[in-house]
Amino acid sequence: MNPSITPSSTATSSQTPTNTSTSTPSNTPTNTSTSTPSNTPTNTATSTATNTATSTPTNTSTSTPSNTPTRTNTPTATATDTATPTFTPSSTPTRTSTPTATATDTATPTATATDTATPTATATDTATPTATSGVIIDPVTSTPTLPAPVVATPTPSPNTEPSSVMCQLLTPLRIRVTWVDQSTFETEFLIEVDVNSSGFALLTTVNSTTQATTGASYTYDIPVDLTPNTDYRFRVKARNFPSFQNSDWSTPSGVCRTGASFSVAGCVEGQVYLQGQSEHGGVPIYVDGVPAGASEMDGSFEVCGVSEGRHTFMASTACYLPVEAADVTVKDDETTRLGFVALRGGDVTGDDAIDLYDLVRIAADYRSQPPNDLAADCNRDGTINLFDLVMVAANYDQTGPVRWGQSSTAGAADDAAGDGARAAPVGAVARGVALQADAPSDSTVVVEVRARDVEGLYGADFTLDYDPERLKPIDALPQEPGIQAEPGAVWSDDMYVAVNTVDRQAHHVRFVASLRRPAAPLAGDVVIATVRFRAVGEDALGAFGLVGARLSDRLGQPIGARWTGRDIVPDGAAPVERIYLPFAGMQRAYRRR
Repeated sequence: MNPSITPSSTATSSQTPTNTSTSTPSNTPTNTSTSTPSNTPTNTATSTATNTATSTPTNTSTSTPSNTPTRTNTPTATATDTATPTFTPSSTPTRTSTPTATATDTATPTATATDTATPTATATDTATPTATSGVIIDPVTSTPTLPAPVVATPTPSPNTEPSSVMCQLLTPLRIRVTWVDQSTFETEFLIEVDVNSSGFALLTTVNSTTQATTGASYTYDIPVDLTPNTDYRFRVKARNFPSFQNSDWSTPSGVCRTGASFSVAGCVEGQVYLQGQSEHGGVPIYVDGVPAGASEMDGSFEVCGVSEGRHTFMASTACYLPVEAADVTVKDDETTRLGFVALRGGDVTGDDAIDLYDLVRIAADYRSQPPNDLAADCNRDGTINLFDLVMVAANYDQTGPVRWGQSSTAGAADDAAGDGARAAPVGAVARGVALQADAPSDSTVVVEVRARDVEGLYGADFTLDYDPERLKPIDALPQEPGIQAEPGAVWSDDMYVAVNTVDRQAHHVRFVASLRRPAAPLAGDVVIATVRFRAVGEDALGAFGLVGARLSDRLGQPIGARWTGRDIVPDGAAPVERIYLPFAGMQRAYRRR
């Protein structure tokens, strides 16, 4: 960034230097006036050198330093009775222009060896250059001041991938992976492994301890015995979590082949199914946390060379919840059958949970072909469409790893057809969600769930509990099966409602929705949904309240806030006053903000 330089002055003349850092002083100034500056000024208006620098240039233009200024020597002038400016040019001075003095009532000589003192010029911090050699004068005061030294701030390197990735055998069945850090933005490193050229799969993550520097060497030792007689290759990339800034993948390591086994060992076989896809190949199969093979196109797999004993098996791939079989007994020279399992799709963020942030990631890239957000194409058909949204809705609130044998497409469909009102995790937060209640002329209680003073809203998820002894829910969408809330009008046609149910057994309302591309994010006070109840009895005070709420921006990132009981307030805001429920026969209550 080029600093803007605006010197100020008490002198009446105007002087416009074109380059204050590289101009070369001359003993023969160029002057358009009749006055001729010399060692003894001949002009009747003789400037007198003082320590207050009565002749200070006034500049109305912007001086642009060179593209790569170097703060090596700062030009200074010493104001004395016989002022001889000490002018130290930069390491590579260039004579681009000679300042020209304009004659007025008070002649101002140029920067030459004269009796005129030249004020000390220093760089200010306002331009925030990495380093500077230009003359910068504080525009607030007429007298230049010496600012604090300019401190260069390390700039994060670009997405530079790790280098020198290598592997070596520590034992016949144990491997060490090493690499060199080449980036300064990362908080962690991701390691992937390719087993027998079956494709790379995630092995583990390693925290970065040298984020601000480069050149550090890292080591990771795989903590379990690997499959014998097997080829392994590794690659590494840097990542910043949770911003998900990534480097490219490193050049893969060479091949490390494990040694032969002295036991017969056993095999494990099974079949995996990817929800929403017709081909099910390439799903990594993990043994004790390390990829040991991959599924075929029909989902079948067989992993052999597994030592006798108890092991944990897992099938895991991008955008799907992992499934796991723990404490599987493997015997030498025998085949253990794990059976069939279906992986539930929709985990776009890869946090082993399907929630609002996955929904928004898909909706924000809706109908893009090819996808802008590759991770959002869960069914891998080359476009973001309704099938991806439905997959998230069908598996909403599911978490992994799922136990092997308890996940199937039928099960996922049953979950989607159920009450859909699973409670949000404890501690879930939302920005500025507030309740507003109004009482019509009858006994109906209308409750609006609002996002107050929100910015960049793209998706919302809330759970509202009510007292069934005092409130009975009223269906807002009678044309739809079940009992629902009424979506807020702000969602318009560019929305997708993943969950909208009233569970009369659990006594809570669940609503989840997201805008869809190309809709713009919402701001201000937003009605997320309206819930209607019929008041029962004479005491409906405190009969409902939020128990969970989350909001998301367009990138699938949380919009922070806090909520306690029925009161939801933005971060840093004062609590919302407790809400009183009006109903027929009860004086209207008010909610103050």
